[in-house]
Parts: sequence; structure tokens; C-alpha cells
Amino acid sequence: MLGFELDPAEAIRMLRSWGLDLFVGEDGVVHGRFQETGRRMTVEMMEVVDALHARNEEAVALLRGEVTEEHKSVTVEEAMALGEKIKAGEMSLVGMVHYHQGTGLVDMTVRKVKA
Repeated sequence: MLGFELDPAEAIRMLRSWGLDLFVGEDGVVHGRFQETGRRMTVEMMEVVDALHARNEEAVALLRGEVTEEHKSVTVEEAMALGEKIKAGEMSLVGMVHYHQGTGLVDMTVRKVKA
């Protein structure tokens, strides 16, 4: 158990750094899923999730206040440029990248990372 109260913004940063994609569900609760398949939650991760759920209303307000950019039907080159920004830590990927084989275009959503 964490020996201190965790700020929701810090909890969100920690969970994202561990590869969790966080979102607000239709039930108004913060949910998350790993960007990579096969990963498992550690005890420390579960404690941070519990701390986040304890202050769910604040966490929901933070997540809903974030600005995401939806890029639909962009070229592979444009998607690769966004990927470089993700690697550099300027942006983070929200959800999955969808490649449309028939058109050769890509759909993706990104979020600017706050300094």
C-alpha cells in the first residue's frame, strides 16, 4: 500500500509511463488497458490505480480536459512523423494505429504531452 496520498495527475503520468492507455468509460470511471498485449499489473500498479480511483472525479476532469488530435486518412509518411514525436516524448498515442491496406492511409489519435 502506498504510504501517502497520490495526486491524480501524478498517478496518470505514472500509469502512462508503464504503458497503460487511460480513458473515461461510459460509467464515468477511469479505465485503462495496456498498449502491449500480454502485460500484467504489478502490485505497485494496482496501488496507483486504487489511489486514482479514490479521487476518480478529479482524474476524470483531468482526462476529459486533455486535448487529443485525431488524424484520419493520413499518409504513412505523416504517421511516421507523428511516431517520431511520440518517440521523442512530445506526444503519446491514444488507442491503436489503424492502417488501411486498400488505401495505404493511416488513422491515429495522439495527445500532446504536457511538460
